[in-house]
Amino acid sequence: MATPLPAQAMATKGKPAPAFALTSVTGPKLDLATLRGKVVLVDFFATWCGPCKDTIPHLVDLQRRLGNKGLQVVGLSADDDDDQLAVREFVTTYRINYPVALAPESVRDDYGLRAVPVLFIIDKKGAVVDIYRGLGGDMKKRLEELLQKLLAS
Repeated sequence: MATPLPAQAMATKGKPAPAFALTSVTGPKLDLATLRGKVVLVDFFATWCGPCKDTIPHLVDLQRRLGNKGLQVVGLSADDDDDQLAVREFVTTYRINYPVALAPESVRDDYGLRAVPVLFIIDKKGAVVDIYRGLGGDMKKRLEELLQKLLAS
């Protein structure tokens, strides 16, 4: 039986985002602490997830348009730890223009991940501002409005 996680371990709105320091599937280190001062969008996804595949092109577009204004999209794959090659191929296939790493179980637990896709919006000070479970309907517009507001502050 699974033991419930302590409430403070879960990523929640208004609280500091749980730290992670990982190696991206293309090699460079990916450390959330080094992104302080930027607005960070963390996308938990999986290569086998249809809704995740639908979300990726929008995130690629956001990174392209808003990256020079202080946005950093980060992809964290919920695929198995031995699927690094599959994730690397996914990055190439979808022309992902932001860092992607495999998220170990400890990081998935810290963020309370139960399903994908889930997007965590983190402000320049490192706090979780909002959480999007999927990106359907008018959520893309609401997400972009939130990002623009955070980038302007």
